Amino acid sequence: MTPNEMAGIQPVRERQPVAVTRRNLSGLLASLAAAPAAAQQPSGRPQRIVVPYGAGGITDSIGRIVADSLRDQTGQVFIVENRAGAGGALGAELAARAAPDGQLLLVTELSALSVTPSLAHVSYDPEKDFAPIAMIAFGPLLLAMHPAVSITGLPDLVAQAGRLNLASAGNGSMGHLAAEELQRRLGTTWQHVPFRSGSEAINAVIGRHVDGFLLAAFAAVPYVADGRLRPIAVAAERRLASMPNVPTFAELGTPDFVRGSWQAVFAPAGTSAEVTRGLAERLRTILGRDEVRRRLAASGAEVAFMDPEALGRFLREDRARWQALIRAANIQVN
Repeated sequence: MTPNEMAGIQPVRERQPVAVTRRNLSGLLASLAAAPAAAQQPSGRPQRIVVPYGAGGITDSIGRIVADSLRDQTGQVFIVENRAGAGGALGAELAARAAPDGQLLLVTELSALSVTPSLAHVSYDPEKDFAPIAMIAFGPLLLAMHPAVSITGLPDLVAQAGRLNLASAGNGSMGHLAAEELQRRLGTTWQHVPFRSGSEAINAVIGRHVDGFLLAAFAAVPYVADGRLRPIAVAAERRLASMPNVPTFAELGTPDFVRGSWQAVFAPAGTSAEVTRGLAERLRTILGRDEVRRRLAASGAEVAFMDPEALGRFLREDRARWQALIRAANIQVN
């Protein structure tokens, strides 16, 4: 079964925006299904969108796309708050403790809820303290090497078992976990070299201090284009428009290896199902727009919509998968 079949990713269909009158986000979202088109009356109270990572990254960019799009649709003010730290746990804790009144949303990389709780103590329950709203985007990982390294395909990784080292953005990062999974699937080994960020890892490979990496594909595009990196495979269901000559892992004989940055929207637990479904439909409409798709692509992501039920299932399955790997490989953070 493919990841799409497993998670219930649904195609995005363009719909006309629904304009309604409301005093707060909860009232607006709860009335989506029944309210007729009407003039929007913006509320004086800003809505908060918490991003549990620093400014400038993919999650921050997507959080601002969501904020801008909801503002344009509703006439409301949406303020993005960056609460970085502890692998996304600090911002997630803030969202988990917020009132379920529709005034605060969490836009996060899914690993803050599926991976971080398995690596460190957190004060929130990833399944009980959040109400899933929608998966909105996915940014795949890329396996790439320094051009001087004699690796052109996955068989070369196996042939050079024990002699390669691969960089990551840190212990417990998605690149680290995915590389560990790939080793097990290929039946090979390499040395893991953690850095403090993806940019440091890329610079280490370009400088030939490390052989290669498994990192966000988007971050590597300019270095692939100018020949400073040799791409091997992308962990996506289909080839990327930015690197059309780079095969997927499935094309190279490793099916269902779709790994990367899943970006999703949650509300505090207790938020009504009527509200979460209403906002999910609004986000589905937003994601169908060409301008939003272009902005996502510029941020290194593509549309990957899931409704609240599908996102909840995906979170449970994703958490179980990484939890099992972390335990089996005895992965620990510094």
